[in-house]
Amino acid sequence: MVFTRTTGLSVALLAWAAGCFPRLPVAVDGRAVDTGGSPDGGDGGAADGGAADSGQDSVKLTAVEPADGPTGGGLEVTLRGGPFDPDTAAAWFGGQAATVLDVRDDSLVVELPPNAAGTVAVEVASGGATASLPDAFTYWEDAGGLATALATWIYYRPAYPSYWGEDDALMVSTWAAFIEPADAWPADLYARERNSCEPSASAPALTAVTTGPDQVEMWAAGHSVALPKGGSGTYSDLSGVTWSYAPDEDVGFAAAASAAAPALEFDAVARTPPTLEIDDPPMATDATPSVSRDAVVFRWTPVGADYLRFVVTDDNGDTVAICYADDDGDFQIPSSYFESLEYSIVYEGDGWLDWHYEAIVFVTVVAFDEDETVLDHDDGLLRAQAGFGVYGTVGIEYF
Repeated sequence: MVFTRTTGLSVALLAWAAGCFPRLPVAVDGRAVDTGGSPDGGDGGAADGGAADSGQDSVKLTAVEPADGPTGGGLEVTLRGGPFDPDTAAAWFGGQAATVLDVRDDSLVVELPPNAAGTVAVEVASGGATASLPDAFTYWEDAGGLATALATWIYYRPAYPSYWGEDDALMVSTWAAFIEPADAWPADLYARERNSCEPSASAPALTAVTTGPDQVEMWAAGHSVALPKGGSGTYSDLSGVTWSYAPDEDVGFAAAASAAAPALEFDAVARTPPTLEIDDPPMATDATPSVSRDAVVFRWTPVGADYLRFVVTDDNGDTVAICYADDDGDFQIPSSYFESLEYSIVYEGDGWLDWHYEAIVFVTVVAFDEDETVLDHDDGLLRAQAGFGVYGTVGIEYF
Protein backbone atom coordinates (compact mmCIF):
# COMPACT_ATOMS: atom_id res chain seq x y z
CA MET A 1 0.00 0.00 0.00
CA VAL A 2 1.01 3.62 -0.20
CA PHE A 3 0.97 4.50 3.50
CA THR A 4 4.02 5.25 5.58
CA ARG A 5 2.21 5.31 8.92
CA THR A 6 -0.02 2.71 10.47
CA THR A 7 -3.09 4.32 12.01
CA GLY A 8 -6.64 3.34 12.82
CA LEU A 9 -7.66 5.33 9.76
CA SER A 10 -5.24 3.38 7.60
CA VAL A 11 -7.04 0.27 8.78
CA ALA A 12 -10.31 2.04 8.01
CA LEU A 13 -9.13 2.77 4.49
CA LEU A 14 -8.13 -0.85 3.95
CA ALA A 15 -11.50 -1.98 5.24
CA TRP A 16 -13.22 0.51 2.95
CA ALA A 17 -11.11 -0.53 -0.04
CA ALA A 18 -11.81 -4.20 0.52
CA GLY A 19 -15.52 -3.45 0.27
CA CYS A 20 -15.41 -0.83 -2.48
CA PHE A 21 -15.89 -3.32 -5.26
CA PRO A 22 -19.57 -4.13 -5.74
CA ARG A 23 -20.79 -7.71 -5.77
CA LEU A 24 -23.52 -8.35 -8.28
CA PRO A 25 -26.07 -11.14 -8.53
CA VAL A 26 -24.89 -13.90 -10.83
CA ALA A 27 -26.39 -15.39 -13.98
CA VAL A 28 -24.75 -18.14 -16.02
CA ASP A 29 -25.09 -17.11 -19.64
CA GLY A 30 -25.00 -19.96 -22.19
CA ARG A 31 -25.05 -19.56 -25.93
CA ALA A 32 -27.41 -21.35 -28.30
CA VAL A 33 -25.86 -22.76 -31.46
CA ASP A 34 -27.67 -22.51 -34.77
CA THR A 35 -26.22 -24.73 -37.47
CA GLY A 36 -27.87 -22.59 -40.11
CA GLY A 37 -29.11 -23.86 -43.41
CA SER A 38 -28.65 -23.44 -47.10
CA PRO A 39 -30.09 -20.27 -48.66
CA ASP A 40 -32.65 -22.08 -50.75
CA GLY A 41 -33.63 -24.75 -48.28
CA GLY A 42 -31.01 -27.28 -49.42
CA ASP A 43 -32.65 -28.33 -52.70
CA GLY A 44 -29.39 -28.49 -54.64
CA GLY A 45 -29.64 -25.02 -56.20
CA ALA A 46 -26.75 -22.72 -56.88
CA ALA A 47 -26.68 -21.14 -53.41
CA ASP A 48 -25.97 -24.44 -51.62
CA GLY A 49 -23.40 -25.78 -54.01
CA GLY A 50 -25.69 -26.93 -56.82
CA ALA A 51 -25.04 -26.43 -60.51
CA ALA A 52 -24.46 -22.87 -61.71
CA ASP A 53 -26.78 -21.56 -64.40
CA SER A 54 -24.77 -18.60 -65.74
CA GLY A 55 -21.44 -17.92 -67.31
CA GLN A 56 -19.41 -16.99 -64.14
CA ASP A 57 -16.97 -19.83 -63.49
CA SER A 58 -16.37 -19.31 -59.76
CA VAL A 59 -16.61 -16.98 -56.79
CA LYS A 60 -14.63 -16.98 -53.56
CA LEU A 61 -15.49 -16.02 -49.98
CA THR A 62 -12.32 -15.42 -47.97
CA ALA A 63 -13.33 -13.28 -44.98
CA VAL A 64 -16.34 -11.98 -43.05
CA GLU A 65 -15.80 -8.61 -41.29
CA PRO A 66 -16.93 -8.34 -38.58
CA ALA A 67 -17.58 -11.96 -37.69
CA ASP A 68 -20.03 -11.19 -34.84
CA GLY A 69 -23.35 -9.37 -34.71
CA PRO A 70 -26.71 -9.07 -32.94
CA THR A 71 -29.63 -11.42 -33.44
CA GLY A 72 -31.74 -8.44 -34.47
CA GLY A 73 -29.51 -7.88 -37.52
CA GLY A 74 -29.00 -4.47 -39.09
CA LEU A 75 -25.18 -4.45 -38.83
CA GLU A 76 -23.14 -3.68 -41.94
CA VAL A 77 -20.91 -6.66 -42.78
CA THR A 78 -18.23 -6.80 -45.46
CA LEU A 79 -17.67 -10.08 -47.29
CA ARG A 80 -14.23 -10.38 -48.91
CA GLY A 81 -13.53 -12.50 -51.96
CA GLY A 82 -15.09 -12.26 -55.39
CA PRO A 83 -15.35 -11.56 -58.18
CA PHE A 84 -18.83 -10.19 -57.42
CA ASP A 85 -21.24 -9.19 -60.16
CA PRO A 86 -23.34 -6.10 -59.30
CA ASP A 87 -26.42 -7.61 -60.97
CA THR A 88 -26.40 -11.07 -59.39
CA ALA A 89 -24.37 -10.93 -56.16
CA ALA A 90 -26.21 -12.23 -53.07
CA ALA A 91 -25.39 -13.46 -49.57
CA TRP A 92 -26.96 -15.57 -46.81
CA PHE A 93 -26.21 -15.94 -43.07
CA GLY A 94 -27.38 -19.25 -41.70
CA GLY A 95 -29.86 -19.51 -44.53
CA GLN A 96 -31.23 -15.99 -44.05
CA ALA A 97 -30.87 -13.65 -47.04
CA ALA A 98 -28.88 -10.46 -46.46
CA THR A 99 -29.66 -7.11 -48.07
CA VAL A 100 -26.91 -6.12 -50.50
CA LEU A 101 -25.75 -2.53 -49.93
CA ASP A 102 -22.65 -2.22 -52.11
CA VAL A 103 -20.93 -4.45 -54.66
CA ARG A 104 -17.30 -4.24 -55.74
CA ASP A 105 -15.20 -6.74 -57.61
CA ASP A 106 -13.51 -8.06 -54.44
CA SER A 107 -16.02 -7.16 -51.70
CA LEU A 108 -19.70 -7.28 -50.92
CA VAL A 109 -21.23 -5.03 -48.25
CA VAL A 110 -24.50 -6.33 -46.85
CA GLU A 111 -26.95 -5.61 -44.06
CA LEU A 112 -26.98 -8.47 -41.56
CA PRO A 113 -30.34 -10.31 -41.48
CA PRO A 114 -31.97 -11.32 -38.17
CA ASN A 115 -31.29 -14.84 -36.94
CA ALA A 116 -31.18 -16.97 -33.82
CA ALA A 117 -28.19 -16.82 -31.48
CA GLY A 118 -25.33 -19.09 -32.47
CA THR A 119 -22.61 -19.66 -35.05
CA VAL A 120 -23.67 -20.04 -38.67
CA ALA A 121 -22.29 -20.50 -42.16
CA VAL A 122 -22.03 -17.57 -44.55
CA GLU A 123 -22.67 -18.13 -48.25
CA VAL A 124 -22.37 -15.93 -51.33
CA ALA A 125 -23.47 -16.28 -54.93
CA SER A 126 -22.54 -14.35 -58.04
CA GLY A 127 -23.39 -15.11 -61.65
CA GLY A 128 -24.59 -18.56 -60.63
CA ALA A 129 -21.34 -19.52 -58.90
CA THR A 130 -21.36 -20.03 -55.12
CA ALA A 131 -18.98 -20.18 -52.19
CA SER A 132 -19.39 -20.59 -48.44
CA LEU A 133 -17.52 -20.50 -45.15
CA PRO A 134 -18.74 -22.79 -42.36
CA ASP A 135 -19.01 -21.39 -38.81
CA ALA A 136 -18.03 -17.98 -40.16
CA PHE A 137 -20.38 -15.70 -38.22
CA THR A 138 -21.69 -15.67 -34.64
CA TYR A 139 -25.00 -14.14 -33.64
CA TRP A 140 -25.24 -12.76 -30.10
CA GLU A 141 -28.43 -12.02 -28.18
CA ASP A 142 -29.51 -8.50 -29.08
CA ALA A 143 -29.10 -6.04 -26.20
CA GLY A 144 -31.26 -3.40 -27.86
CA GLY A 145 -28.89 -0.54 -27.06
CA LEU A 146 -28.63 -1.33 -23.32
CA ALA A 147 -25.38 -1.69 -21.39
CA THR A 148 -23.86 -5.18 -21.38
CA ALA A 149 -20.47 -4.28 -19.85
CA LEU A 150 -19.28 -1.80 -17.22
CA ALA A 151 -15.78 -0.62 -16.33
CA THR A 152 -14.17 1.73 -13.80
CA TRP A 153 -10.65 3.16 -13.46
CA ILE A 154 -9.96 5.45 -10.47
CA TYR A 155 -6.82 7.12 -9.16
CA TYR A 156 -6.76 8.00 -5.44
CA ARG A 157 -4.29 10.49 -4.00
CA PRO A 158 -3.93 11.52 -0.35
CA ALA A 159 -5.09 15.07 0.28
CA TYR A 160 -2.00 15.58 2.43
CA PRO A 161 0.70 13.36 0.85
CA SER A 162 3.47 13.91 3.39
CA TYR A 163 1.28 12.32 6.07
CA TRP A 164 -0.17 9.43 4.06
CA GLY A 165 2.69 8.64 1.71
CA GLU A 166 4.94 9.98 -1.04
CA ASP A 167 3.77 12.91 -3.15
CA ASP A 168 3.35 10.77 -6.27
CA ALA A 169 1.88 7.74 -4.47
CA LEU A 170 -1.42 6.79 -6.07
CA MET A 171 -3.79 3.98 -5.24
CA VAL A 172 -5.46 2.69 -8.40
CA SER A 173 -8.84 0.97 -8.20
CA THR A 174 -10.18 -0.90 -11.24
CA TRP A 175 -13.44 -2.81 -11.64
CA ALA A 176 -15.40 -4.33 -14.53
CA ALA A 177 -18.28 -6.70 -15.27
CA PHE A 178 -20.26 -8.20 -18.09
CA ILE A 179 -23.92 -7.80 -17.19
CA GLU A 180 -27.35 -8.78 -18.38
CA PRO A 181 -28.65 -5.92 -20.57
CA ALA A 182 -29.62 -2.92 -18.44
CA ASP A 183 -29.87 0.85 -18.77
CA ALA A 184 -27.04 1.29 -16.29
CA TRP A 185 -23.78 3.10 -15.56
CA PRO A 186 -21.09 2.04 -13.06
CA ALA A 187 -22.40 4.66 -10.63
CA ASP A 188 -25.71 2.78 -10.45
CA LEU A 189 -23.93 0.25 -8.24
CA TYR A 190 -24.10 2.90 -5.51
CA ALA A 191 -26.36 5.83 -4.67
CA ARG A 192 -27.02 7.46 -7.99
CA GLU A 193 -29.54 10.25 -7.38
CA ARG A 194 -27.69 13.50 -7.90
CA ASN A 195 -27.06 15.92 -5.00
CA SER A 196 -28.20 13.44 -2.38
CA CYS A 197 -26.77 10.89 0.06
CA GLU A 198 -27.51 7.38 1.24
CA PRO A 199 -26.28 5.61 4.38
CA SER A 200 -24.73 2.75 2.38
CA ALA A 201 -24.36 1.39 -1.12
CA SER A 202 -27.70 0.54 -2.71
CA ALA A 203 -28.40 -3.04 -3.72
CA PRO A 204 -27.65 -3.02 -7.45
CA ALA A 205 -30.45 -3.82 -9.86
CA LEU A 206 -27.84 -5.44 -12.11
CA THR A 207 -26.84 -9.04 -12.76
CA ALA A 208 -23.33 -10.12 -13.71
CA VAL A 209 -22.76 -13.02 -16.09
CA THR A 210 -20.09 -15.52 -15.11
CA THR A 211 -19.06 -16.75 -18.54
CA GLY A 212 -16.51 -14.02 -19.30
CA PRO A 213 -12.74 -14.61 -19.68
CA ASP A 214 -10.51 -15.31 -16.70
CA GLN A 215 -9.32 -11.71 -16.68
CA VAL A 216 -9.73 -8.40 -18.44
CA GLU A 217 -7.17 -5.66 -18.93
CA MET A 218 -7.42 -1.91 -18.45
CA TRP A 219 -4.81 0.76 -19.04
CA ALA A 220 -4.19 4.52 -18.95
CA ALA A 221 -1.19 6.80 -19.47
CA GLY A 222 1.10 3.91 -20.34
CA HIS A 223 0.20 1.79 -17.30
CA SER A 224 -1.90 -1.37 -17.46
CA VAL A 225 -3.65 -3.56 -14.88
CA ALA A 226 -4.85 -7.15 -15.32
CA LEU A 227 -8.13 -7.62 -13.44
CA PRO A 228 -8.77 -11.23 -12.35
CA LYS A 229 -12.30 -12.61 -12.34
CA GLY A 230 -13.85 -13.14 -8.94
CA GLY A 231 -16.40 -15.70 -7.84
CA SER A 232 -19.30 -13.39 -8.61
CA GLY A 233 -18.14 -12.99 -12.20
CA THR A 234 -16.87 -9.44 -11.70
CA TYR A 235 -13.30 -8.24 -12.22
CA SER A 236 -11.37 -6.03 -9.80
CA ASP A 237 -7.92 -4.98 -8.68
CA LEU A 238 -6.68 -2.54 -6.04
CA SER A 239 -3.04 -1.55 -6.42
CA GLY A 240 -0.73 0.57 -4.32
CA VAL A 241 1.59 2.09 -6.93
CA THR A 242 3.71 5.15 -7.57
CA TRP A 243 2.40 6.24 -10.95
CA SER A 244 2.30 9.90 -11.77
CA TYR A 245 -1.11 11.21 -12.75
CA ALA A 246 -1.96 12.73 -16.12
CA PRO A 247 -5.37 14.27 -16.81
CA ASP A 248 -7.17 13.95 -20.14
CA GLU A 249 -5.62 10.55 -20.91
CA ASP A 250 -7.47 7.73 -22.66
CA VAL A 251 -8.52 4.73 -20.57
CA GLY A 252 -8.44 1.45 -22.52
CA PHE A 253 -10.24 -1.86 -22.06
CA ALA A 254 -9.60 -5.34 -23.49
CA ALA A 255 -11.02 -8.82 -22.95
CA ALA A 256 -10.32 -12.15 -24.62
CA ALA A 257 -13.10 -13.99 -26.44
CA SER A 258 -15.46 -15.92 -24.18
CA ALA A 259 -19.03 -17.15 -23.97
CA ALA A 260 -20.00 -13.67 -22.70
CA ALA A 261 -18.62 -11.70 -25.67
CA PRO A 262 -16.15 -11.93 -28.55
CA ALA A 263 -12.68 -10.49 -28.12
CA LEU A 264 -12.93 -6.79 -27.26
CA GLU A 265 -10.28 -4.07 -27.37
CA PHE A 266 -10.91 -0.35 -27.08
CA ASP A 267 -8.22 2.30 -26.65
CA ALA A 268 -10.55 5.02 -25.35
CA VAL A 269 -13.56 4.06 -23.24
CA ALA A 270 -13.20 7.11 -20.93
CA ARG A 271 -10.86 10.06 -20.22
CA THR A 272 -9.04 10.78 -16.98
CA PRO A 273 -10.48 13.97 -15.41
CA PRO A 274 -8.48 16.96 -14.12
CA THR A 275 -6.98 16.73 -10.63
CA LEU A 276 -9.29 17.66 -7.78
CA GLU A 277 -8.49 19.63 -4.63
CA ILE A 278 -10.85 20.12 -1.69
CA ASP A 279 -10.44 23.70 -0.49
CA ASP A 280 -12.74 23.52 2.53
CA PRO A 281 -12.53 21.75 4.92
CA PRO A 282 -8.75 22.13 4.45
CA MET A 283 -7.95 18.41 4.07
CA ALA A 284 -4.58 19.18 2.44
CA THR A 285 -2.95 20.27 5.71
CA ASP A 286 -0.94 18.54 8.40
CA ALA A 287 -3.80 18.84 10.90
CA THR A 288 -7.20 17.21 10.67
CA PRO A 289 -9.76 19.99 10.06
CA SER A 290 -12.82 20.12 12.32
CA VAL A 291 -16.34 21.10 11.26
CA SER A 292 -19.67 21.15 13.01
CA ARG A 293 -21.89 18.21 12.13
CA ASP A 294 -24.57 20.79 11.27
CA ALA A 295 -22.32 22.33 8.61
CA VAL A 296 -20.38 19.56 6.89
CA VAL A 297 -19.92 21.52 3.67
CA PHE A 298 -17.29 20.66 1.05
CA ARG A 299 -16.04 23.35 -1.32
CA TRP A 300 -13.77 22.97 -4.32
CA THR A 301 -12.95 24.56 -7.65
CA PRO A 302 -15.07 22.81 -10.32
CA VAL A 303 -12.99 20.71 -12.73
CA GLY A 304 -15.59 19.96 -15.42
CA ALA A 305 -16.37 16.44 -14.18
CA ASP A 306 -19.64 14.67 -14.92
CA TYR A 307 -20.20 14.36 -11.17
CA LEU A 308 -18.44 13.92 -7.79
CA ARG A 309 -18.83 11.02 -5.38
CA PHE A 310 -18.30 11.43 -1.62
CA VAL A 311 -17.71 8.38 0.57
CA VAL A 312 -17.53 8.90 4.34
CA THR A 313 -16.51 6.06 6.65
CA ASP A 314 -15.93 5.90 10.39
CA ASP A 315 -12.79 4.75 12.19
CA ASN A 316 -13.95 1.12 11.90
CA GLY A 317 -14.31 1.33 8.13
CA ASP A 318 -18.11 1.31 8.25
CA THR A 319 -19.91 3.51 5.74
CA VAL A 320 -21.44 6.70 7.13
CA ALA A 321 -22.66 8.20 3.85
CA ILE A 322 -22.32 7.82 0.09
CA CYS A 323 -23.24 10.95 -1.88
CA TYR A 324 -23.31 12.13 -5.48
CA ALA A 325 -23.04 15.81 -6.35
CA ASP A 326 -22.87 18.08 -9.36
CA ASP A 327 -19.42 19.51 -10.04
CA ASP A 328 -20.52 23.01 -9.03
CA GLY A 329 -18.03 23.59 -6.22
CA ASP A 330 -20.29 23.21 -3.17
CA PHE A 331 -22.00 20.29 -1.43
CA GLN A 332 -23.32 19.71 2.11
CA ILE A 333 -23.85 16.35 3.78
CA PRO A 334 -26.91 16.44 6.08
CA SER A 335 -26.19 16.30 9.81
CA SER A 336 -28.44 13.26 10.25
CA TYR A 337 -25.71 11.04 8.80
CA PHE A 338 -23.39 11.88 11.70
CA GLU A 339 -25.73 11.28 14.64
CA SER A 340 -24.63 7.69 15.26
CA LEU A 341 -20.87 8.37 15.31
CA GLU A 342 -18.85 7.65 18.44
CA TYR A 343 -17.78 11.05 19.78
CA SER A 344 -14.85 11.53 22.13
CA ILE A 345 -13.61 14.44 24.20
CA VAL A 346 -10.88 16.41 22.44
CA TYR A 347 -8.72 18.95 24.33
CA GLU A 348 -7.22 21.82 22.36
CA GLY A 349 -5.63 23.92 25.12
CA ASP A 350 -4.89 23.95 28.84
CA GLY A 351 -8.13 25.43 30.11
CA TRP A 352 -11.24 23.62 31.26
CA LEU A 353 -13.22 25.19 28.41
CA ASP A 354 -10.71 24.12 25.74
CA TRP A 355 -12.45 20.89 24.81
CA HIS A 356 -15.22 19.59 22.57
CA TYR A 357 -16.81 16.33 21.43
CA GLU A 358 -15.47 15.14 18.10
CA ALA A 359 -15.50 12.05 15.88
CA ILE A 360 -12.92 11.44 13.15
CA VAL A 361 -14.17 10.27 9.77
CA PHE A 362 -12.35 9.23 6.64
CA VAL A 363 -13.50 11.10 3.50
CA THR A 364 -12.88 10.18 -0.14
CA VAL A 365 -13.99 12.55 -2.91
CA VAL A 366 -13.75 11.45 -6.56
CA ALA A 367 -14.40 13.45 -9.73
CA PHE A 368 -15.68 11.24 -12.57
CA ASP A 369 -15.74 11.30 -16.34
CA GLU A 370 -18.24 8.92 -17.97
CA ASP A 371 -18.49 7.68 -21.53
CA GLU A 372 -19.95 4.82 -23.54
CA THR A 373 -18.73 2.66 -26.42
CA VAL A 374 -21.00 0.78 -28.83
CA LEU A 375 -20.53 -2.99 -28.92
CA ASP A 376 -21.39 -4.05 -32.46
CA HIS A 377 -21.61 -7.74 -31.65
CA ASP A 378 -24.76 -7.40 -29.54
CA ASP A 379 -25.95 -3.83 -30.21
CA GLY A 380 -25.03 -3.14 -26.58
CA LEU A 381 -22.88 -0.61 -24.76
CA LEU A 382 -19.70 -0.68 -22.71
CA ARG A 383 -20.20 2.11 -20.22
CA ALA A 384 -17.09 3.27 -18.40
CA GLN A 385 -15.98 5.87 -15.88
CA ALA A 386 -12.56 7.28 -15.05
CA GLY A 387 -11.98 9.12 -11.80
CA PHE A 388 -9.47 11.14 -9.82
CA GLY A 389 -9.99 11.21 -6.07
CA VAL A 390 -8.48 12.61 -2.91
CA TYR A 391 -8.81 11.18 0.59
CA GLY A 392 -8.11 12.36 4.11
CA THR A 393 -9.60 12.83 7.56
CA VAL A 394 -12.12 15.31 8.92
CA GLY A 395 -13.18 15.88 12.51
CA ILE A 396 -16.95 16.08 13.05
CA GLU A 397 -17.80 18.19 16.09
CA TYR A 398 -20.90 17.19 18.01
CA PHE A 399 -21.70 20.84 18.78
